[in-house]
Amino acid sequence: MLPMLVPCTGTTAAIFIAPLFFGVEQLQLGKDRVSAIFLESGVQFLYTTVFGVFAAFLFTRTGHILGPILCHSFCNSQGLPDIGSALSHPQRSAVLFCYLSGLLLFLVLLFPLTDPFLYEARHVCSLAASQTLEC
Repeated sequence: MLPMLVPCTGTTAAIFIAPLFFGVEQLQLGKDRVSAIFLESGVQFLYTTVFGVFAAFLFTRTGHILGPILCHSFCNSQGLPDIGSALSHPQRSAVLFCYLSGLLLFLVLLFPLTDPFLYEARHVCSLAASQTLEC
């Protein structure tokens, strides 16, 4: 979907628009109370949309689908971070330090490790099915 959106919206807008389709797909109604449905669906929508933005960013920076696939597999196997357990852990400060260190390293290394030069990346528009579209 991303290569088709980029010519119409631009790269940055496409990175934020494409994940919304995936996030909306996750909204489900069950037999729970309405408030529980909205809370669960809202958290799921937010999580899938934020991850979708990250996956779209990886795809546009590297020009390859393998990175987003591997990240998706890893996130599926790990799930959401369990902040509640971290806060009640006997060594809470050490665990929270590790969480924050991981977040900081992620942010610091995000652009250097996704540098298009490292991946001989092609522009995302060249990956679209129709080559008649111009970027």
